[in-house]
Amino acid sequence: MRHLYTAEQVREADRRAIEDMQIPGELLMENAGGGAVREILRRFPKTRRAVVLAGPGNNGGDGFVAARHLAINGVEPVVVATAEAGRYRGDAALNRGIAERLGIPLHLSGALADREIGGLLDRTDLVVDALLGTGSKGAPRGEIERLLTFCRNCGAPAAALDVPSGIDATTGERADLFFRADLTATFLGAKAGLYTMPAREAAGEITVVPIGVPGKAVFPQESGYALMEPAELRAFYPGRAKDTHKSREGVVLVVGGSAFYRSAPVLTALGALRAGAGLVVLLVPEAAAGSCAAQLPEAVVQSACPGDVLGPDAMETVRAWTERADVVVLGPGCGREESTVQLCASLWEELDIPMVVDADALYALAVQTVRRFRGDTVLTPHEGEAARLLGSSVAGVADARMDAVRQLAGRYGCCLLKGANTLVADAHRVFVVDRGGPRLAVPGSGDVLGGVIASLMAKGHPPERAAAAGALLHAMAGEAAGESCSEEGLLASEIAHAVPKVLGCPADD
Repeated sequence: MRHLYTAEQVREADRRAIEDMQIPGELLMENAGGGAVREILRRFPKTRRAVVLAGPGNNGGDGFVAARHLAINGVEPVVVATAEAGRYRGDAALNRGIAERLGIPLHLSGALADREIGGLLDRTDLVVDALLGTGSKGAPRGEIERLLTFCRNCGAPAAALDVPSGIDATTGERADLFFRADLTATFLGAKAGLYTMPAREAAGEITVVPIGVPGKAVFPQESGYALMEPAELRAFYPGRAKDTHKSREGVVLVVGGSAFYRSAPVLTALGALRAGAGLVVLLVPEAAAGSCAAQLPEAVVQSACPGDVLGPDAMETVRAWTERADVVVLGPGCGREESTVQLCASLWEELDIPMVVDADALYALAVQTVRRFRGDTVLTPHEGEAARLLGSSVAGVADARMDAVRQLAGRYGCCLLKGANTLVADAHRVFVVDRGGPRLAVPGSGDVLGGVIASLMAKGHPPERAAAAGALLHAMAGEAAGESCSEEGLLASEIAHAVPKVLGCPADD
């Protein structure tokens, strides 16, 4: 598991390196700029001309160092600085002066006409963003705003030093105007915001550049943010004992379905079985039972109540089965009838068994007053469902995903926010899954995910770890299923069937 850090944690680590470890700041800046150039030339080896955009702070100082190292490697750099020499301080001022004395072309952006800036960008092979860095918040202004406006229409490859300008290094929020990088060379430690949408899209390839101090010497042992990585899946699947049986491998109870949505609970069951659950039981209304049984003979299917939808009269059957089950998946395909909403709210309040709450059960939590905080449960909303639970807008959730998932975790229990770069939060930590993509955006994909997570919970894994590992496994299965086809036409069932393939090589990234 790779730790991710907030902007504040990185600033504190930088302070500790300079003050406690007594590593000169100019050495750290030298290592940062030089290391960034190594990564830039690895990614863009044919670069012959580069424009470095340097802001007024230490990120601008990194840019001056980078310009010098580009020149050392045979690249012709041009620096466009947003501030006059007298505004730079400390290490940034030192490296600006070195660049000037070496004769590296350096222009003050405010002294350049629009056509001159446009001409520089039109003739370059690479644009390097060293404008703002980790300390910035809010919308770019002044000359920085002007330069970023030009960058939007520049066709050259783009690299960012530390973080792309216009994004929040902690939360992943993004200003209306931002730098879109093909490569982000981030310094000392990986920033949580770089891996969080919508900023993730602006970061491109992310590489961490060491700057001369071991991270463990200056960072806290627990950052509160982590990246779930493929090699970790091994710990969730150590291998089955020779004398095992299906109940020992975890019993998953799926409560959902209706006459109108007969396949959603089947996809959940399929996801659970493909992820290794020993036994999966579907409790559905009578109108859906026959169809569910025909679609998936490997699952046990029982009618929980007469009629087309689940209602309070299903409670007795659910209670009886929970005595044998390890986890309940509540919601897939259950619909939003008033009786079903009442049942879902009652099960949330009354059942003392771990749960995965998805789909229309999330609607029930949003429209019913529930008071219970559940530390044993995972909510799996997409952005629309999260907005309803929070009383927010979909756009508000999409723009501030980190804040949204933490709010939901504080209100209900562990929460997984679906979407590109899935987030999982509990009271202590946020996990980020930097895998997946458009192939997962197909009908029923979320139902499969609920089953995969439930399978891991049924094996005894804590909700937050099961959710993060399940999201990673689901994302990798989507990638594996799509290897032989385009992004169009993939089926959710194919994602489920690809899970065992991923488990055969979990460290393959």
